[in-house]
Amino acid sequence: MLMKDGLLLIDKDSGETTRYIDNYISKKFGIKKVGHLGTLDPFATGLVIVGVGKGTKALTFLEESNKSYIARLALGKSTSTFDRDGEIMEEKRVPYYHIDTVKKAVESLTNITSQTPPMFSAIKINGTPLYKLARNGLEIERKEREVRIFESMLLAYCPPHIDFLVNVSKGTYIRSLGVELAKRLDNIGYLEQLRRISISSFSLLNAKKKEEISENDFISIKEALSSYPSLEIEGNNIKEVKNGKRMKIDKDDPSLLLYNKNEALAIYKKDEDGLYSCLRGLF
Repeated sequence: MLMKDGLLLIDKDSGETTRYIDNYISKKFGIKKVGHLGTLDPFATGLVIVGVGKGTKALTFLEESNKSYIARLALGKSTSTFDRDGEIMEEKRVPYYHIDTVKKAVESLTNITSQTPPMFSAIKINGTPLYKLARNGLEIERKEREVRIFESMLLAYCPPHIDFLVNVSKGTYIRSLGVELAKRLDNIGYLEQLRRISISSFSLLNAKKKEEISENDFISIKEALSSYPSLEIEGNNIKEVKNGKRMKIDKDDPSLLLYNKNEALAIYKKDEDGLYSCLRGLF
C-alpha cells in the first residue's frame, strides 16, 4: 500500500527550481498537497526535503534546522546574481594567494553574524519576490538578518577557484558568503557551483534523483521528527489528542511528539501550569 503522507529526500539537478520538484512529485504520486523545505537556487544542486500529504505539516518543525553546503567560488568576476547565471558586472585580475591566506579567509566566515539578503532572492516585498523586482532593474532597501556560520572549511584551492564547506543557520545566503569571501581576499567573485549536502540530520547520501523516487522512499512523519522526545498514546487519549485537548503528562520535556503505533498524532508543548497543550496536529 502506498504511503501518501511523509517526507522524500530529493537530489535536485541544476537548472530545476524547487517548485518544479514539488510539481513533479505531485504528478508522479497523484497527490495535490506537496511542499518543500529549503528552497535552492536553480543553478544549485543537492538535498531538497519534500513533504507529501500530512508530511507537509512536519516541515514546520524542521524549518529552523542548520544546513550544510559545498560551494565553488570563482574569483576575478562579479555577476548581478552572485552566481553563474547572472550578468557579468566587473572583472579583476586574480593575484597569487598562498593557500594559508585562502584557508584563513574561508575560516574567518564564521565571524559573520548578519547578512543583507541579495536582490535576486525569493523574499517577498508586498507580495512580490525580490528577484522579479531585480529583473526589472529595481533595487530596494532590505533589512539585515541575523545568521550563524557554525563551520567554514577550505576543501580545495585551484586558482581561480575556491571550494569550501559551510554549515549555517536558517536564512543564510551562500551566494553572499561567496561574495564576502572574495572581498576578504581583496577581490571579486561569484558562486560557480553550490551543492546542499545536509539539512538537520537528513543527508544527501540518502537522497535520490526525482526520477528514481518510489513509494519505498517515503519517510514517515514519526521518523522525520525522531529528534523530538516522544510518547505513545493509547485508548481514549487518542481521541483527546485529535481533538486538541490539553493533557496532564508526567514528563518534563518542553515539547513532545505524541503517536499511536507508527502514526504521528501531534506535537504538544508544556505550559507554565504543567499541562501540555497541542502545538500542531499531524494526523
